[in-house]
Amino acid sequence: MITLGKEINTLKNTIEERKKDLYYSDSFEQSAQIREDIENMQKKLSILEQKLNKEAIKSIEKGLVKNDKEKAEDSVLGAY
Repeated sequence: MITLGKEINTLKNTIEERKKDLYYSDSFEQSAQIREDIENMQKKLSILEQKLNKEAIKSIEKGLVKNDKEKAEDSVLGAY
């Protein structure tokens, strides 16, 4: 999950740099290519963020299940 977060941050920085490149582009063709690059990177960023959210949800669910099991084991008589 840490490497996924780093990859997301790197991609965000790259997108910002490409947006600056777009501002200073010399030709229509160069501008079109930069826009396409930005669009592709934003799609990839969206996918990575969804993946990160899914992993976060899974880890939270695992934590909740673990906490429920711990609560059940804390009872001396097994009463819930």
